[in-house]
Amino acid sequence: MKKASKMETFKQPSSSSKALITVCTRTIQAAIGAYICLGNSAIAQPLDGQVNINVEELPILPATVKRPDISTPEAMPSSTSVSPDVFSNPSLPLPNILEGGLNTIVSDSYRLTNGDIISLWIANVPEYSTQFQVLGDGSVNLPVLGSVPLWGLTLEEAATRIATRYKTEQILVEPVVEVILAEMSPLRVAVVGEIRRPGTYSLTPNHGESPTLTSLIEQAGGITEKTNLEDVQIYRLTPDHRQRAVSVSLWELLIAGDLSQDIPLQDGDTIVLNETTDINFETAQQIASAKFSSEVININIMGEVTNPGLVTVASDTTLNEILILAGGFSKQANKSKVALLSLNPDGSVSSRDVAVDFEAPVNPDTNPLMQHRDILVVGKSTGSRTRDIVTTVRDIVRTVTNSPIEGLLSIFELLF
Repeated sequence: MKKASKMETFKQPSSSSKALITVCTRTIQAAIGAYICLGNSAIAQPLDGQVNINVEELPILPATVKRPDISTPEAMPSSTSVSPDVFSNPSLPLPNILEGGLNTIVSDSYRLTNGDIISLWIANVPEYSTQFQVLGDGSVNLPVLGSVPLWGLTLEEAATRIATRYKTEQILVEPVVEVILAEMSPLRVAVVGEIRRPGTYSLTPNHGESPTLTSLIEQAGGITEKTNLEDVQIYRLTPDHRQRAVSVSLWELLIAGDLSQDIPLQDGDTIVLNETTDINFETAQQIASAKFSSEVININIMGEVTNPGLVTVASDTTLNEILILAGGFSKQANKSKVALLSLNPDGSVSSRDVAVDFEAPVNPDTNPLMQHRDILVVGKSTGSRTRDIVTTVRDIVRTVTNSPIEGLLSIFELLF
């Protein structure tokens, strides 16, 4: 039998086989295109190899990257470690870009300010994922993209703006962006009005928590006895650089425990504490014992007490307590009343006599609360003053002559 030639063993494929091969080829092409879109969702790259694919015919699919769980403390510890090389080389990637953030304890309403350090994470783009500092003009310089204003934005708003800019500038395709607060900058705020030490203060955040209104008041020495707690004004810059006023009531915080009145401060805030003339004794007692009131006050006690001088006491100290701290009355003291002098904010002095009653409870008449810089004067009794006059006259007569008047004055002095 004649053997078939080698060429005769391979037959030409039928038309149905050709159709099957075409379908398989197109299926493989589509699968490869989808894989490339998924693996390179952020950066579009040319294809290598012998397969020719028309990319324009393929759908643009968003990246399906499994994002880390940043809601748990394990994924984002509270400690922060920032390498100085990050700022000299902004393209240097961090080994764990999501670690060291403060998002787990920072309020969602926190707004970025100058000096803050953020960690930027972009899915599948590690060369862009590093740390940046908000500059003095409120912007950050991002790789390829350049300057992006972030001042006044929340972390979520900042992530949205960065993603939008990268997409709009056609640098990245459907980028998945996360912004984490790595380090908060100190806040510069001002407080004026009825406060012990008005001025500008630099407040350092405590473990990622923004300083509050009461923490500023405490640092500024506390409120005065004439502070209007029901209307505290806070002037704040908005993201569009307009100033708006916010009114809070520290009275509601003191009486009802409304913590929403103790608002977190933002960089550039100005706090105005107004004066009130309508304050009763019960209100003054509650204010004196408040946490945001001055912790200590200075009182000067003069005259006929055992230990006269300047004393530093708690803000809720009464007149009777001051007399006891001074060691009590001397032998020549007028034990029935004392003079209380108070310095007013305009520099004037108000004075009144207070009847002494050591058994009286706290009250505005006989045992009032002392105020910062009060002066308490204990005078001499009438008999003591008379004896002083007789002693002075006798010394004068003795220097002139040894007359019988000296003996008469001695007898008169014994009567007192």
